[in-house]
Amino acid sequence: MKNILIGAFLLAALNLFSATQTQLDEFLPAAEMIRSGRNSEGIAKLEAIGERNQFAAVTLYLIYSRGYCERTVDYPKAVSPYFNSLLGTAFYFDEHQLFWTKKRFQPENGLTYVTLRDEYGPHQYRLDGNHPLKQCYTEQMLQIGGVIPRALFEMARDAAGRTIRAQAMNLAREWGNASALVWLPNVNLSRKSPEFLEHIRRLEKAAELGHVPSMITLAEIYQQNISVPTDHRKAGELLKKAEKKLLTYAAIKCTHANEDLKKTQKMLRAVPDYKKSTADLLKLMGKASSDPVLMDALASEIAKRNDSPECAFFRVQKRLERRATRSAALVEVKKIAEAGSLSAINYLLQTSNQNQKYHYYYLAGKFGLKHYEYKTPQAFYTKAFQSLQQIRFNFRGDEYKRELKLLAEVLPAAKETYEREFGLEDPKKEQLAIKIARKDFATAEWVEMQGRKILIVKVKACDQSNYIDFILSPIPGKRDGEIFMHSRTSLSSYEVWAEVIRPDKTKQRFYVNNSYFGVRPERFRINIAPAKKTFELRINGL
Repeated sequence: MKNILIGAFLLAALNLFSATQTQLDEFLPAAEMIRSGRNSEGIAKLEAIGERNQFAAVTLYLIYSRGYCERTVDYPKAVSPYFNSLLGTAFYFDEHQLFWTKKRFQPENGLTYVTLRDEYGPHQYRLDGNHPLKQCYTEQMLQIGGVIPRALFEMARDAAGRTIRAQAMNLAREWGNASALVWLPNVNLSRKSPEFLEHIRRLEKAAELGHVPSMITLAEIYQQNISVPTDHRKAGELLKKAEKKLLTYAAIKCTHANEDLKKTQKMLRAVPDYKKSTADLLKLMGKASSDPVLMDALASEIAKRNDSPECAFFRVQKRLERRATRSAALVEVKKIAEAGSLSAINYLLQTSNQNQKYHYYYLAGKFGLKHYEYKTPQAFYTKAFQSLQQIRFNFRGDEYKRELKLLAEVLPAAKETYEREFGLEDPKKEQLAIKIARKDFATAEWVEMQGRKILIVKVKACDQSNYIDFILSPIPGKRDGEIFMHSRTSLSSYEVWAEVIRPDKTKQRFYVNNSYFGVRPERFRINIAPAKKTFELRINGL
């Protein structure tokens, strides 16, 4: 509760304790001396103005509380007059919360506590740190660039007026303070704005200076496509560099790096081992579906390679997600699938219309796609054949014949169907004898349609019954068969029906737009009742 009250008091008092242009102008000559290595001369000048100049007070406090600029730690001198004089500034509040209340300062020369002044008066703080503060992770990140640019950054936030704030902040950035480089007052800034892109450039500079939080933030930006193109390799390099730095703090038992270390190591799980083969990366992708960042990293890396058919698919994958480029990309994916890309085949199976999948089932069997339902190539070939037969009347040209021929080479059922439909030069003479009872009112003719031979029966209106008998010869090595009778004219079961007679003399009846499947019959008859309509039947499978 006390810390909350302190914070409220200090924040309300900021305008009363703002650094001024006069203070900055007075501070800079001494600051230049320290930056050039003239520590004693510069510190002497700062001490002469330290009690009235906030820039000098911050610098001297940091020097004596940490032991910078070749000075030994001197807590009493750091605290009074310098730190206590900063009461009411954002720096005092941050320093108080981040270091003093967390007991990060270690005892020095037998001193075990110091007295700080707050709005309630003097208050003692124990010195319980277990290592020099300037070795602490948090402190080292704040100290990047040195004590002078750090003091400029700290006071820039309290400066009275936009001009001096900008001048102090720009100097801090120019002189290499990482905190100033990554300072972003408006955290809600649009990620597409020029200002945020400039912020990314400053993050890159801070990371180059060794600022670990910037490395982690940049890695997130590169992994998640925030404002700049995704670059998983660069993200991985930054995270490995950050991890190496963070692990050094464990040796001095500095626990303040632990949270960043945990985050870094968690993010590193989404960084693949780029030394692995493409085949190994593809295997890893099959296990990484729960991690979208790792999936994207793997896809991005595979797309850069050319040692597998899968590489081409991952290069085109992003274009499939955009409506404007999807059609052209889909043409490429189909070619990639033919070359053996399992990813492309799987994509086509998942996204294609049901009536278009027959060929992709064939490719899945040919190239060995792993699937929970179709566990073997033969299972895929069977599914391809079934899909092809379901839409066999929808094809144009010889596409059906081409697809059936592909399957005939790998699936016995498809081979039998192909030989029955396309394997003989004249199936009518070799396999079939036809007898029409009333030839003036019905004709039967073989035609090539959609790449295969179909028997077309044309029936004229007649006031008497008619029938067509088909005597079928056995096909060597083939026991079963299928006969399909189709018409575009609506015909009831009492107008037209078919009957098959099997070799064992058993019979079975079926009707228009239905099929018979079973033992290949030795005889097949179509019965036609007296009718006043003309119609056409298409017989397939004889």
